[in-house]
Amino acid sequence: MKDGSVFEGEFENDEANGDGSYVDKWGNNFSIVDKEAGRFKKGELCGQGKAMIKNGDEYRGSFKCGKFNGKGVMNYRFLTGFMQSDKESGVYDGEWANGIRSGIGKMKWTDSSIFEGEWRDDCRMQGKLKTPSGITYEGYWKRGLFHGKGKLSIRGNMTIECVFKEGKAPYNVKITYKDDSIYYGPIR
Repeated sequence: MKDGSVFEGEFENDEANGDGSYVDKWGNNFSIVDKEAGRFKKGELCGQGKAMIKNGDEYRGSFKCGKFNGKGVMNYRFLTGFMQSDKESGVYDGEWANGIRSGIGKMKWTDSSIFEGEWRDDCRMQGKLKTPSGITYEGYWKRGLFHGKGKLSIRGNMTIECVFKEGKAPYNVKITYKDDSIYYGPIR
C-alpha cells in the first residue's frame, strides 16, 4: 500500500474485505481469530481478532472499525505501574471503547498488584486496588491517584477513610486501628 502497510487476504472494490491479516506502517500486526466472528470490512478489522503491537504488547478480543472495542485482553509488555511511578508489565482483561480501556475491567501487574473496577479514557475511575505489600485502596481515582471518597487499608493495621484529594488525605480523617479503636481528626 502507499503508506507502507501490507494486507494479505480477501479484497473487494480495492479494499480489504473478509479474511486476512494486516501490518500497518508502524509494524503492528492485526489478524482475525475466528473467521465466523471476525473480518475486515472496508479495510478495518471488525469482530473478533488479535493485534501484535510492535513494542511486544498483544491484544486479543473485539474490534470495531479497526480499534479495540468491547471485551478484550491486553498483555502489556511494558507500561506505567499502578501508582504511575514505576514501569512493569501486566494484563488487562475487560472492556474497551475506541481503542482504550473504558468500562469494567481488571488489571494485574507482574508484581501481583490488582485493580478491579471502572475505567474511563484509559484511567481508573472507581474500584479496588490490592498490592502484595498489604496495602488496599477502595474508592475513587483521578489521573492515577486516590481522589474522592475512599478507604485505604495499610497491612491490616489501620484503615484511613476520608475524601482524598490528588493522592493525599486531607486534615480530617477517620482512622480505625487493628484493636478497633477509632481516631477522628487531622493526620499528624
